[in-house]
Amino acid sequence: MKISRRNLLLKLGLQYPAMIVLPSFALAESPFKSFQLVLSDITATTPADGLLAILEPFVKARIPISCVVSPQSDTGTLRPDSTLAEYLRRLIADYPAQVEVVLKTPTLTDRPYYFQSRLATQARQQLKDGLLTAQPGQQLARSVLTLANFGTPQGYEPAGVRAAGFRTVLSLPRSGIEPVDSRWDRGVLHIFGGMHFRLDEPFELIKGALTASVRDDPRSLLTLSTQTLTPENIQSAVVRMTAIATFISGLAEAGQIVPTTPTEYHVRASPNTDTVIGLRLDVLGGPDDPISGSALELAKWLHAHSFAFTLAGETVHAWEDAGVDVCRPEGRGHVDGQSPDCVIGNGPADTQDMLSPPPRIKMAAFREINLVAGVDQQATFHPPRYAFVDEHTSARQTFSRMNILEDTVLVLDQKSYSTVAQRQKTIDVIKKLNKRSSFRVSDVAALVDQIQPLDSIRRVFHQTREVMHREHGALTASEPLDRNLLRDDAALAWRYFTKFSNAETGLIPSTALLSDEGSTFYNYATMWDIGSQIFGMIAAVELDLMTLPELNDWAARLIDSLPSVSVQGLRLPGAIIHVDGIAMPDQSFNTCDVGRLLNAFHRLRLFSPALKDIIEQKVADWSLQDTIRDGRMHDLTNNRSKDRFISHCTNYAARGYATFGLTANSPYAPLNGRSDADASMALLFSASTIGGIGAEPLLLEGVELGFSPETQYLADMLFAAQLEDNRKTGTLRCVSEGPLNEAPWFSYQGYNLNNFADPWLVQVISSDKQYKSPDFIRSIEMVSVKAAYLWAATHPHSYSHALVDYVRSRARIESVGFSSGIFLETGLPIKNYSDLNTNGIILQAAAHILNA
Repeated sequence: MKISRRNLLLKLGLQYPAMIVLPSFALAESPFKSFQLVLSDITATTPADGLLAILEPFVKARIPISCVVSPQSDTGTLRPDSTLAEYLRRLIADYPAQVEVVLKTPTLTDRPYYFQSRLATQARQQLKDGLLTAQPGQQLARSVLTLANFGTPQGYEPAGVRAAGFRTVLSLPRSGIEPVDSRWDRGVLHIFGGMHFRLDEPFELIKGALTASVRDDPRSLLTLSTQTLTPENIQSAVVRMTAIATFISGLAEAGQIVPTTPTEYHVRASPNTDTVIGLRLDVLGGPDDPISGSALELAKWLHAHSFAFTLAGETVHAWEDAGVDVCRPEGRGHVDGQSPDCVIGNGPADTQDMLSPPPRIKMAAFREINLVAGVDQQATFHPPRYAFVDEHTSARQTFSRMNILEDTVLVLDQKSYSTVAQRQKTIDVIKKLNKRSSFRVSDVAALVDQIQPLDSIRRVFHQTREVMHREHGALTASEPLDRNLLRDDAALAWRYFTKFSNAETGLIPSTALLSDEGSTFYNYATMWDIGSQIFGMIAAVELDLMTLPELNDWAARLIDSLPSVSVQGLRLPGAIIHVDGIAMPDQSFNTCDVGRLLNAFHRLRLFSPALKDIIEQKVADWSLQDTIRDGRMHDLTNNRSKDRFISHCTNYAARGYATFGLTANSPYAPLNGRSDADASMALLFSASTIGGIGAEPLLLEGVELGFSPETQYLADMLFAAQLEDNRKTGTLRCVSEGPLNEAPWFSYQGYNLNNFADPWLVQVISSDKQYKSPDFIRSIEMVSVKAAYLWAATHPHSYSHALVDYVRSRARIESVGFSSGIFLETGLPIKNYSDLNTNGIILQAAAHILNA
């Protein structure tokens, strides 16, 4: 049945709501032993009358209680026209300090801020769908400010929830007893631990645990689950709840505990909440337009008193020279095809085309527009709450309704400050707000920066989206590289092959160091090197540097020369082999290197069908399927197996395995055909857990197999990062892995997604401290020569072409090919040092460009 306010109060046994006000600031600074009582697992199937019945003892005893509501759960979806939803709305309205509604979310602390913001936003949507009626623009009497989840806190603090207007998070135990503790992060209070019991558990058990907690712990939190509440056991539950309420009331009267809700505790524990008020002035004309005279006067006063503010409206383009933050009407005022950072509009931004980047901030134009607070699926931010000052609501009325924990956009309609008297009243309110220790007045951009923490991954996402949108035209209309010069480059790279190949085995040393006394070779090759050799040989035929019959003869010798080893009883290609065949191959197996070899074998059998049978027989002789365990690829030695799932080579290698019917999983989160921020951010997050990401094997996949949607996005991300770094610093960034001509002989250079401020990563295998020093790391940072050609092949653009011109002018070794890299610090190449992988990839990239 529909209930009235009086019916609800009668059901709770009261004639008038027992209001417990939030503490004064003086009280908030006093030490106290906190106790919180939480009623969890309230879902669509919770008996509504039963919920009121078990609440009654606590309300009568004036004990604050938190109700954790799951608007959507396995048992059903809460409907706003249900009796339970009506009861919850009344509780929120009539018991603001005694009954706090808390929303349940999945675990928050196992993911970074962006995903916390998205979960919190979805909770807001569920709150709207489950508790609000269909009346447009309806607001709850007060905001829901607390979230709850179950489980032990993990690696992240949940500050991301503040973007959706939540200021407190409870991480409750699934069962049993855990110590209660709390942490602060960016104005969000995280409380975790406590006692967890079912309603049907014995009173003495609960009493004993509560007694011990009050005696031994600095704070206490008791969670009682309503999961077992049914119409049949309501009466027995009420008996237990009455006993618990009586016991808690006695502890409180004795001064042993101070019962609070999470929001009250938040205010008590931190009286300076630093809630942000974003000041937005809606203007009707430009600064020189008589219609905006009042806006200009107010703007002058705000400037003079160092108040930042945001101007919004149709004419804000006329104010931009004033150096203030501006917000444009949606769909208008775009400059040079760029989307503005902030728009005001009438609907969500979720449906916008990703080719035209959605704004970072979207605000409601009018009070009747009810946008869900938080971060939508295109990463557009919607402020948690608005306070509109217009002809209907004065600034003083708005000020009186400000909630101490609600970050708010204060919207000043021009009609509300058009006269001197109105402006003075508005100024008085701004002064009062600024004097309150709990509030900080700023512009909307600063509000967003404060309450929407931008972790490194989100910054990378925005950078990628903005740069790739900005450079879209330059990428599609780039002037081609000089074909003759490119052919000369390929011919030079081919010299490494013809000069150093072993006539008997067909194999080539992985590196060559030239000197006046002669050449010194590393006469070994990995399966990765051999894959590069095969791709280089195919490219040589495509570029008329070698004939197909010559390729067939050479490749047949090479394939025949590949020895197999026994590792853990499996017949496999050795990780490293001697190119002359005079030394035993390494008794180990490298799955990523073999993935490159398989990609090369696949390309070779398509390019020259005459080699198909010997290639497939070679692969069939190996026990490759047995190196994939539970879908994950493994490196093997006779003593151990190493899971290689968490590696940037795995996606590429898995595609190589797939060409021979072998299935392995990728660590990259799949986009599944989606182009929204959620999918891109999930991919970036999965890539960030691996480590620095460079050009290889990312761009090799694009050249050899065609990019998957995931690797296309990651390649765009890395290109955007290098391009933007060059734009800001002038540095030619071109990162990849490669050899060095002295110890520690090899380095991995890439982009660190987890450190946006200092992302360029250099790693070496050696554990020697001398190779870890900042000076040494800086001395070996380089422009990768092979990567420059890969960028030109996959991302033709003035920047990638500039990279090719740069390495061409500095890295040529006329007798043998190209140097591996050019040091950033000196602009000098690795002197007299070349390698198979660099020259093979240059051939491969050149053929790809010239034959495109």
